[in-house]
Amino acid sequence: MFDPIAFDNMKVVLEGHIYDFDLTGEMKIIDRNDWMNLAKFSRRYDITFTDTTVTSTLSAKITLQANLQQITAELQPAHPFTNEIGAHLSITFILQKQKKNKLESAYEQVVKQWGNRRTVQQRLIKVENEWTQEIVVNFDRLITEDQLEDLLDLIDHTQQTLIVLDQY
Repeated sequence: MFDPIAFDNMKVVLEGHIYDFDLTGEMKIIDRNDWMNLAKFSRRYDITFTDTTVTSTLSAKITLQANLQQITAELQPAHPFTNEIGAHLSITFILQKQKKNKLESAYEQVVKQWGNRRTVQQRLIKVENEWTQEIVVNFDRLITEDQLEDLLDLIDHTQQTLIVLDQY
């Protein structure tokens, strides 16, 4: 048995809350990945889901990452980076089979929903005449265990954003 780090605790909270929604039928989990990079000693977890009331071409992926510096800061309390304990978080909204004229309005809606205090980026992928749009919301700060309740609100807000994006 191992002593879980902040990353593990936040991962369990995220995963558990989303699986609760999956069990009630409000959300559907599409994919889940849990990686440990032994070459760089980092962790990455992502879970992709959709709201069951939206079209099947719309989903969200929440990604949690911790690098060597965050892990070391927690495991070695005398380490000079103890203020680095936590993980980085991003949310990617994936809109498949989009018409080109709707791409900008979806991006603007995500910026409106998530505010201008976060970095919002957009990737566009065109295959034949269909576009896939990925809108990434980056939280430009470390997320800590003190914010576990905020993670639950974040999932709820992500679900609401999916519902809003379904209108585009």
